[in-house]
Formats: sequence, C-alpha cells, structure tokens
Amino acid sequence: MNGYLKINAVLPSGPQYKRLTDLMLLPSLVKDGLAAGYALKDHGAYNFATGLYSEMMGSPVQGQHGLKFNQTNYINTGILKPESFTFLVVAQKTPGMGFLMGDFVDKTQAADGKEHGTTMSSRGDVYAGVPGGVGLAFGQQSTNVNGEYVLLVYSATKNSATSYSQEYANLQGGRDIFLSRAIPDLVNITDNPVGVGYSVKSSPLGWVADTDVVYACLYSKGFTKAELETWAAQIRSELIQLKGIQI
Repeated sequence: MNGYLKINAVLPSGPQYKRLTDLMLLPSLVKDGLAAGYALKDHGAYNFATGLYSEMMGSPVQGQHGLKFNQTNYINTGILKPESFTFLVVAQKTPGMGFLMGDFVDKTQAADGKEHGTTMSSRGDVYAGVPGGVGLAFGQQSTNVNGEYVLLVYSATKNSATSYSQEYANLQGGRDIFLSRAIPDLVNITDNPVGVGYSVKSSPLGWVADTDVVYACLYSKGFTKAELETWAAQIRSELIQLKGIQI
C-alpha cells in the first residue's frame, strides 16, 4: 500500500491523495473495494475514503461541526449500493441508542434544497436501515448493555438476478446478535444511496453521538465467510491494541 490509502486498487489523486498516518482509521479497514468509510469523531463525520469531512443530513449544523443525529439526521454517503457489497460497523450501543447503516429510498425536499431520506428509523440496536423503515435485518437483541461496543460485518455477493450469498461476522461480548433471516430488500435494492448514522430507540428526540471510536464502511464487493472471520479477528485485535477497546 506504500503508506497511502488505496481505493478499488487505485490511489486517489489531487487533494484526496492521503497518507494513512493522516487519517483516523484502523489499518485493517483499508481493503480493496472500500467505497466509503466514516469515522464519527469529535461530532464530525470524517470520510477516510476521500480524506474530507462530510455533511450530516438533517443536522442543524453541517460538516465538521455537526452535533446530533436522530431518526432523520444521518450521513448521505452519496454512494449507490452496488450489487455485491459489504457493510462494516464498529459502534457503541446503549439501552436507548442505535446505529444505522443501509439504503434509503423515499426522499423529501428540505428547506435547504437537499434531499433527505425518510426510511431509516431505529429499533435501538446495530442494524441496516432498509426500505420502509423496518430495521429487522440485523435484528433487535433481547438485552441492551450500556456502553458495549459492537463489531458487525455483513457481506452480500450477487450470484444471479435473484440469488445472493449472504455472510456475516459479528461478536458482541461473545454473543451473536445477527438474525439469519435478512430482509430481501437489503440485498435486492442496489440503486439507492447508503446512509450512515444514529437514532434514538422509540423516541423522536435527537441525541449527541458517542464519538470515541465509531467506524462505518461500505465496500463495493462481497467477501467469503472465512475472509470475514479472519478480518473480524484482525479488527478486534487492532481495537484492543490501538484503542484499548475489547469486543
């Protein structure tokens, strides 16, 4: 990698040509196929695929100074979900807070002229927002543990017009919280932009995100189960070594 961020095997040009040491990310997150990567730190949304700060849709302030996410406040990555893809989330969850990552379909026009997705709503746990706002793809676990960090890697590879291989790697405190019955829309809708953000469980009120260590990545390729398990082990190892966080 020569010390630089490589995206889809091509180095960015111009101001997007970034040294890895300039970016806030785990080394293991830099993989071929990286289409969008976000580190939510200091109430900012930092895209380490471009090296730029990103606007948080619906926030009263934008870019580096955004403060809150809620049911309608999240990052529009601007990336259309490809036919084969991988979502990766490292997030802290609490009894009342959830993390969102997935496509959004319905759009409304805001006063600032920007389109805001309307279908991402939280069920209080790490999951993918899916069309219709039903966050069941990654499920809602029965027990919420305050301050517990979650690593989730979900991958889908298109085999045919109607068939996908779906794999996942997820450990939270030694418990698997993934539900195997993924919603078909999660893999079938491939021409909608991906959103990243937080939401409050069963509440219309916004809240300030915990931004100590939170990553979200979208990759434009699928990975095998063995690759995901090896990758997840590397990520967990780096989190404990570099951030002092054990998952």
